[in-house]
Amino acid sequence: MPGSVSVDGITIPTGLAEMSSTGLLITLVAFFIISVVRGWLIVKIHYDTAIKRAETAEAAVATLTATNAVQAQTIEKQTAVGETVVRVMNSVQEARATAGDTT
Repeated sequence: MPGSVSVDGITIPTGLAEMSSTGLLITLVAFFIISVVRGWLIVKIHYDTAIKRAETAEAAVATLTATNAVQAQTIEKQTAVGETVVRVMNSVQEARATAGDTT
């Protein structure tokens, strides 16, 4: 058969011109399925789901960032208060220790 290649007794056409309509349809359906499976073609439903998921994740990140900033400021304030309490208690202990001294 001209314009074809025979492999193990199976004749394969060398171009689309020699391919029958059934063969072309099978090839297109197979390409469509492969493109969806491999991610070359994204169905709109999946695209919308991915976009919604990304927007939700972005909003969660923004909320967590704000929460972390507030917590960092609170921890910094608590550290300052804690240091002040330690200084005051040390001063009180020193005052008690030296209260009876007359030197």
